[in-house]
Amino acid sequence: QTCKSVDEAYSIAASLVHSRFEPEQQLGLLFSFVQLPGNLWAPIFRHWSAAGFPPLAKFASYAAHVLKVELFFQIALAANLISADRPSNRADIAYLFYLPFCHIFVSGDKLHKRCAPVFLTKQQDFVWAQHLKDDLARINRELMATPEVQRQQGLHKLASHPIGDSG
Repeated sequence: QTCKSVDEAYSIAASLVHSRFEPEQQLGLLFSFVQLPGNLWAPIFRHWSAAGFPPLAKFASYAAHVLKVELFFQIALAANLISADRPSNRADIAYLFYLPFCHIFVSGDKLHKRCAPVFLTKQQDFVWAQHLKDDLARINRELMATPEVQRQQGLHKLASHPIGDSG
């Protein structure tokens, strides 16, 4: 009830994932979200225990990311920051699972536009899909305006660096 923004929902989720609260509960949450078969719980827990229960983000960074996304989604739903009336939100939020594997996250989804930026690191960017499409169309028009003989030399010669202003 006190969570008023996606930034706050993210902070709550991140604090839960990075906390050292009961490892069984942390794994239980993760396993329930990802629907991991019960027979795998004990060996994973033993492995984590043998490592001395380091923070989940250090022990299994991707698992920690998945848990953070799931907790964020549940918190944002409970706080009415994300609509529970739109079933596609469940599938849309799952695209955030890919964030650790990209430098640029491109989307035209309004939910992504609102939520993805809180998950991005300093080395990542969010690009609104329509802006990318508009810029690619502009670049294509500029390249097509060059003489055919130059275009025949290939893109690496024609445009060895991005066309247009630095923005």
